Amino acid sequence: MASQLKVDQLLNSSGGTFDGSQLGNVGKVLQVKHVNSSATRYTISAQELTSIPELSITFTKLKANSSLLLLANIASSATHVASYGFQSNGSNLGGSGNTNVSSGAIATQYWGTSTEDYMEQTSYLYLYSNGPTTATYTATAASSWNGSLYNLYINDRVSNDMRSTSTFTIMEIGA
Repeated sequence: MASQLKVDQLLNSSGGTFDGSQLGNVGKVLQVKHVNSSATRYTISAQELTSIPELSITFTKLKANSSLLLLANIASSATHVASYGFQSNGSNLGGSGNTNVSSGAIATQYWGTSTEDYMEQTSYLYLYSNGPTTATYTATAASSWNGSLYNLYINDRVSNDMRSTSTFTIMEIGA
């Protein structure tokens, strides 16, 4: 038999009825900001994470101690190795990378070929705690392997015939 806890009433520390409102905004989504890129093709050829045009959000938190959940969905050519991440005021958030992929990458994909004719949707997210109250956040990408640069086409492929859009969303989560 499973354990059960049954109570008629919970009291707070001052003897009043506990109704849950004392928990405030813990775990609640306080605000959301979102951007969609246009279906413009951009080319990124860089070893270090580079801002993806149109995927930038200036965000001011409602509560200083809340966390931010950053989410991106990037439409791009599947070019050999590609890394994706986020920046806050120009500084990388996330992983440390290594000598073969971009420093600060949150997600790295390897397709096993250097063709630029495929299209992929890459989704990634990052929970950012203790960040600044106001900052400009950007979704970023790079495409390189072992010192060699590759063209990464954002919102299309090399053939320029599969236009799509990319998205970037930030959610503030109460602490």
